Amino acid sequence: METDTIYYAITSIIISTVVFTTVKFSMSRKIADLQRTQKLLGLISIIIIGFELTFLGILFDLFTIAASVIASVGVAFALVSFALQNHLKNMVSGIGLYLNKRIDIGDIIEIDDKKKI
Repeated sequence: METDTIYYAITSIIISTVVFTTVKFSMSRKIADLQRTQKLLGLISIIIIGFELTFLGILFDLFTIAASVIASVGVAFALVSFALQNHLKNMVSGIGLYLNKRIDIGDIIEIDDKKKI
C-alpha cells in the first residue's frame, strides 16, 4: 500500500511538471508577443502547484492532521479573545476614535452633564 502511494505521488509530480513545461513552451511559441505573458504563466504555475498540493495532501492524508490543528488553534483563539474581550473592545474603540476625522485633540466630550477634555 505504501509503495503504491509513493508511486502515485511521483507520477503526479511528473505529470504536473510535464503539463507546466508544455504550457510554458506553447506560451513562448504562440503568444510571446503579448504583454503580461509572464504573469499568466505565474498564475498557471500557482494553479498547478495548488492542485498538486491538494492531491498530495489527500493522498498522504495530511488534511485530517491539519484540520485537527486548525480546530485546536481556533478553540484557543476563541478562549483568549473571550478572556480579553474588554481589552479588545477598548483597543478597537481607541482605534475608531483615532481614525475618526471629526474628533481632534482638545475637543470637549460631554456625557451625562460631565464635561471632559
